[in-house]
Amino acid sequence: MNLKFGSITSRNGKFHAGFTSDYSSHYDAAMAIYKRGEKSDFIDTLFEAVKQDRKYSIPMPSTLQFWLHKLASQPSKRRAAVEIDAAKIQAAFALASSSLKRPKFTVHSPAGAVRFSMAGEKSKFAGSIVVASPTFGEGFFGSIREGIFYPSRECTAEIEAIVEEFAADPSQAAASYGRKSGSCCFCHKELTTKDSLAAGYGPICAKHYGLAWGLSEKIIDQS
Repeated sequence: MNLKFGSITSRNGKFHAGFTSDYSSHYDAAMAIYKRGEKSDFIDTLFEAVKQDRKYSIPMPSTLQFWLHKLASQPSKRRAAVEIDAAKIQAAFALASSSLKRPKFTVHSPAGAVRFSMAGEKSKFAGSIVVASPTFGEGFFGSIREGIFYPSRECTAEIEAIVEEFAADPSQAAASYGRKSGSCCFCHKELTTKDSLAAGYGPICAKHYGLAWGLSEKIIDQS
């Protein structure tokens, strides 16, 4: 008998309706995802939880059970890879990596929150810029490597448009977010000075990412 799951509410308050899985066991659900060739750090977490359950009888957390079967039961809708001019975003993250352990950038849009971050050295996406939800486990949208954006099946046309907009002009995307929200998209601190509000981010983050601030010229040549 296929497993049934009740509704859950994520930590950010987002409601996820209950559903009936296409599978009768966690192992079968995991194998379905594996055979599709889908990869992400979150999927690795799901697979490890299934392994712990089967091999060591360590119960799989209910939230992970929900997402394992939710992902397995959804048809694969992977979007085609998109060639983008990633020079500016790669330059910004490369500069930030020299002073920050985990550079990241978050934008909010009608499509929801989207976070850009450098993948860790141990990640399967090492050397790439990962595009995902700011809340762990709530969406992996793809990765940017060598000028190509590789969307996941969770990526929508709206999120793809955000990626292209950000890659085209990180400075403008950051400024737009900061001016609308009153907070820096890099460190999420409130913008309190006239120059910071005008720029959309503060001078420290501007230096980290090589972006314009105040009346100064852009540090990174984005012509």
